[in-house]
Amino acid sequence: MTARRNRALVLLAGIVGAGIGLLVAHFTRLAHLPPVGSTRLPYPYVVPRTEGDVALRLAMVHDVLHERFPRHGPAYYKERNRLCRQSLAALKAPAETGRPPQKYFDLLDDLAVGLDQTGEYEEAIRVMRDKLLQQLKLGVPRTELYSTYANLGTFLILGPFRHVRPGNESDKQVLREGLKDIQTAVEINPNSHFGREPWQVAIIEYMIALYGNPEVLLQFDMVGNGLDAKVDGTGRSPMADFGITTSAAAGPRHHRVDLAIKKSAMAADYLKHPESWDRCREVRQLITKVGAEEGWNKTVASEHNQPVPFDEPTLGIVGMWRMGGGAHPYFAVALGETMLRVGERHLAWSAFERAGLMAKFTWPDPLLQQRFKEHCRRRQAAIEATLPAGEIGALRPAFDAELALGLAYQKAYQQYEEQSIASFNPKGNPKEAGKSIEDPHFYDDFHAHHKSIASPASDADSFHTSKWWMPSWSVVMALLLAGVFALVAAGWLPRDRRPRHSLPV
Repeated sequence: MTARRNRALVLLAGIVGAGIGLLVAHFTRLAHLPPVGSTRLPYPYVVPRTEGDVALRLAMVHDVLHERFPRHGPAYYKERNRLCRQSLAALKAPAETGRPPQKYFDLLDDLAVGLDQTGEYEEAIRVMRDKLLQQLKLGVPRTELYSTYANLGTFLILGPFRHVRPGNESDKQVLREGLKDIQTAVEINPNSHFGREPWQVAIIEYMIALYGNPEVLLQFDMVGNGLDAKVDGTGRSPMADFGITTSAAAGPRHHRVDLAIKKSAMAADYLKHPESWDRCREVRQLITKVGAEEGWNKTVASEHNQPVPFDEPTLGIVGMWRMGGGAHPYFAVALGETMLRVGERHLAWSAFERAGLMAKFTWPDPLLQQRFKEHCRRRQAAIEATLPAGEIGALRPAFDAELALGLAYQKAYQQYEEQSIASFNPKGNPKEAGKSIEDPHFYDDFHAHHKSIASPASDADSFHTSKWWMPSWSVVMALLLAGVFALVAAGWLPRDRRPRHSLPV
């Protein structure tokens, strides 16, 4: 009986040791480390859609949500407009061709952008209409009309985008005209500006649908992600469409799938040798697709009618946010829904927070605004339910601090521009602190006192992979302490010292 009792106690000690090992792994965050012998590989979206194009990094999403990028202020654009007009006046068409140099048309683009940024919206549109008429009259090749159509379409749609006026037939007509111009720009050059233009088309089509039925705002985002879909982000990843999922635990994700290892090795090869794009592009087949979910095609008449790799609309939104009209709740909620579908729960939470803060810009109806905000809060609550309790209370303070940092940087950047421009004498006697905005060293003093605010690319763009039989650190700690406890128990327990009876010979 004593031997049997001792074996039971050794087994019990092993079980207790294994439990303590699991607790140690959890509280020391060993449980969040990748498996033993794992390899880090990039996610397939690091390979761009087309050769030489911009590829997504999740740091880009973080930065637009928190305004962590420089943005020119009104003083800069007013000064640039002055210089543009000055240069335009000096340029004349050669007598033999009757066509002004390309620089002339480039300056018209710059002037129109500057006018839009300083609030002279109608004048910006007029400049682009005049430019288009000149180019068509001169027989400029269609391939050279990209920027004209892209800018004219953008300026046209920004009016209804800034001030939504339900039932306004003039706004709907402007949207349709802008849509036609941007569609033409996409036909000419589909890969410009982060692939922004196709998603400008998508948001115009989305807005046209909103003018007909405001409830669309609570049914889909501009990408076609369903707002009523039950998604909390757990078990999802940028490769989830191929059954490559991950646990809900915080920390680096890892995948135990041979397909992920084989294909993502191509992405790693591309990062080392960008010229290998044509051979590596098939890795993009693994990217999780988003948008155009059930009911979208019946609700919104859109050219975007099939799910697409999530990085494509994400890059488009980042481009529109940074280089277009700036922050908007339609952009933020689409980033939130998209990040949720690829398991980026912290980014999704921040996107819904930003969308909720801008809810009053969604639609003039206060009730619709409130319902939109409530959707954002429900999404955030669903995300919080999947996170460790210790993280939840820090989410909003961290977001507020990050956004305040970004906005403060942009304010300082614009104040520097204003002060430097004001202290510069364009007649040739610059004051001590002044520089021309055309001086390549214009921002040197600013950068000397302000570190770059852009977030560095992080581990979020890669994952750890291992064979299915490689143990996690939780298992290692459980086995280790189970063995230690069992060994100690075996040495400590008394042994049965009764004499054994031998069989007669």
